[in-house]
Amino acid sequence: MSQKNLLLFALLSLLLLGILYTMKQNAAEAFREEKRQLASFEKEAKEIGMLKKRFSDKRAQERTLLAIKRIATPKKELTKGKLKIMEFDLLDGTKLNALLRKVENSGLQIQRLMVDRIDDLHAKVRLEIVR
Repeated sequence: MSQKNLLLFALLSLLLLGILYTMKQNAAEAFREEKRQLASFEKEAKEIGMLKKRFSDKRAQERTLLAIKRIATPKKELTKGKLKIMEFDLLDGTKLNALLRKVENSGLQIQRLMVDRIDDLHAKVRLEIVR
């Protein structure tokens, strides 16, 4: 091989090495990004699984309903198909706050929650829960 061909071969080899190095760096970055996305997906899947488990636990729903009834006795309690309707009347601020906190922090599937102010000290609550 002549010196010209040897120089051309060396330049092409360096160019090829540069291209391969760049491709390796891009592949490594893409791998790290995919790994981050997979970790995020796994975290979301676990959260969804926990939420599904929480909302499908019938015993926990019954315990929550009993706790709600201990806070305030419902004036009216109906069951229409898959809906359980509870109406509370003349709740003072303390009972209203405790009731709403219990409902918000529970795993109940709330269809509708209506709070009506009766006067300055009392409120009326209608709670519809999907069973």
